[in-house]
Amino acid sequence: MPFGGVYRIPKIEVNTTDEERNEWDVPSLKDLYSFQNLRGFMNYTVIGSIDNTSFIVNILKLERAPVHSPSLKSTPCGVTTDNQLIYENPYGWKWTENSDGSLDLCWLIMPEVPVIAHAVAEEGTAITRTIIINGHSCVFIYFNNTKTIYFKTNEGIWSITGKNEKNVIKKAEELLI
Repeated sequence: MPFGGVYRIPKIEVNTTDEERNEWDVPSLKDLYSFQNLRGFMNYTVIGSIDNTSFIVNILKLERAPVHSPSLKSTPCGVTTDNQLIYENPYGWKWTENSDGSLDLCWLIMPEVPVIAHAVAEEGTAITRTIIINGHSCVFIYFNNTKTIYFKTNEGIWSITGKNEKNVIKKAEELLI
């Protein structure tokens, strides 16, 4: 499912154990979030990788955009300090939009897994770096006109994506307080 130009796995029931997943021949959480061992999934190339001691982010270039992606049906769930509406979908993903209705900033929490797939479908160059925000080591990925930060908290691994680097960092600072 595309979210800020990055393809994500929709929210998965984390209380289901990997043993139960195996009984039903379903990939483990680790495999789902890393896009490893997914039967019938399209080909991809790893175009970059960055290790953040707590987790690794592999940047995957998909051979094409996925054919089916459910729409991001949403409901307003709050407002920012700048009075922008915050939207949330049934997966718990949140975002704000620009005045033209395009995505401004999106954020979501994922379970703690050792490897995360940062999957993109368009051509481009990935630039990675590690930055420190409020004492936390964060992975920063620049890909075309999107900027994404990943960092780990007690809740899981956060992903924040947007077009404006300053806004992405500001949201990370808010979540890391």
